Amino acid sequence: MLTPISNVHHLRELSESEDDALRFHNSLQELRGLRSHIHHAADYCEMAFLKSKDKKTLMDNTKEYICRAVVTVVDHIGTVSHNLNCRLANTDRVSRLSSESTA
Repeated sequence: MLTPISNVHHLRELSESEDDALRFHNSLQELRGLRSHIHHAADYCEMAFLKSKDKKTLMDNTKEYICRAVVTVVDHIGTVSHNLNCRLANTDRVSRLSSESTA
């Protein structure tokens, strides 16, 4: 049986779990946005390359952009991973609290 104090703690755990779920969902949405942004940039670079007379400069700029984009994506994958770990940890904690409250 839940005491008033453990009930408040249980509600706080549920709220943290919901916050983690929202952070995880948002980070996935942002990662999808990065994918779309990179596809548009690739299309732009391809069209610019076909029209450009100074292909070397364009290639150098494109390589620099790709390097920065890859770093951004890898960093964001780390954020998604962190948010997923937090969500799983809180889900496990909430499950344990629910099991304890029914015992």
